[in-house]
Amino acid sequence: MKEHFKVTQRMKRGVRIAGLALAFTVCGAMAWPGGTSRLIRKADQAFELEDYKAALKLYASAVEAEPSSPEANYKLGITYVQLNMPKEARAALQRAIDLDAKVEQKLLLPLAEANHLEHNFSAAKAYYEQEKRSAPTLEKTYQELLRKRIAECQAGEDLMRLPAIYNVSNVGSAINSEYSDYVPVLMPDDKAMLFTTRRPDKGRKSLDANGAEQIRITRMQQGNWQESELFLETQQQMPQHAVVSVAPHGKELYTFFADKGLHVSYKLQSGDWTQPELLKAPFNQGSREPSLFVTDDGKFAFFSSDRTGGYGGLDLYVSYKKEDGSWSEALNLGPEVNTPYDEDAPFVDTATNTLYFSSRGHNTMGGYDIFRSSISNATWSKARNLGYPVNSAADDLYFTLSSDRSTAYISSDRPGGAGEKDIYRILFH
Repeated sequence: MKEHFKVTQRMKRGVRIAGLALAFTVCGAMAWPGGTSRLIRKADQAFELEDYKAALKLYASAVEAEPSSPEANYKLGITYVQLNMPKEARAALQRAIDLDAKVEQKLLLPLAEANHLEHNFSAAKAYYEQEKRSAPTLEKTYQELLRKRIAECQAGEDLMRLPAIYNVSNVGSAINSEYSDYVPVLMPDDKAMLFTTRRPDKGRKSLDANGAEQIRITRMQQGNWQESELFLETQQQMPQHAVVSVAPHGKELYTFFADKGLHVSYKLQSGDWTQPELLKAPFNQGSREPSLFVTDDGKFAFFSSDRTGGYGGLDLYVSYKKEDGSWSEALNLGPEVNTPYDEDAPFVDTATNTLYFSSRGHNTMGGYDIFRSSISNATWSKARNLGYPVNSAADDLYFTLSSDRSTAYISSDRPGGAGEKDIYRILFH
């Protein structure tokens, strides 16, 4: 029960891993024919450490060694879902069912998630409903998660019925790798883009199983992004160093250091940047604050925070710069923007007074979707989903817009990318 409580607490934040962790816990408690092999036990350890790539290789080896093992196929399928590989997940889960029909009842949630990721919303809803009926005595939080997933599938059906007329494409191998590449930040002239990556670097220590966060830069030449390179190598001494915003006029660089908070660097006349300085209040006051956007005039800072007094999870706040150069007390953007779930990754188009952000609430079709809201007479409009194909059933975040508003970039872990997270280009017609 203690482990299940930990799982449901994570579900409350709307993370897919939480529900599947429950399926994995149930799976581990089952008595499998022939017992659990040493290879599977080693894979289990990697899974529990959330090193899913390592777990995938080990489970795949276990299936190759014992193709008739329902346990190996079961766990391989769950791992594929964690890595947003739904087609492979459904194949492995079906093999587990074919080998042992009794496991199907334990696979309702992974089957639902796999179909959800593939936008098979009708099938996903049916599996979620079955799971909901089969688990009436489980914690209220788990029941809430299932209700939310069903609502996401309904939203997905509605949004895909009237797709937006946008062209969405992967930006390609000059930027994306087999690892996570995310948080695209355009420089003011749109001729360079900063982004964060988690590629392995033996010289830098990571805080988890993935590579340490580092910032890279790519430059536009003749309409194409060029091969990226490390940005400001002298600032790469700390692990988990991510870009969040550039402003005003490209002279201030805002970054995030894991466990250390939001920082700012200033561009010198020589073109070099100062060492990162910790932002003062109202930022970095003991809460989780992973994203920040400063308007190009430097007057307003929009940021995400899970500080007390919000609507739940991460909320979006705004602060304005006072005459003495300090930042004002943060103001919550209110219920038209914030929900009981997470809101993150703000971007503001000051020319149209439009806020773009990502949310796990509102009418998301799954994970984070990108929304927009406009301000008029100090009031934010009801958040509007940007629709499909900008959004997917996976996590879609970090919307950024070119200066001529013809092109936007996002990061997404939708199926079919080069790595765990990729950067995508949106062309507006």
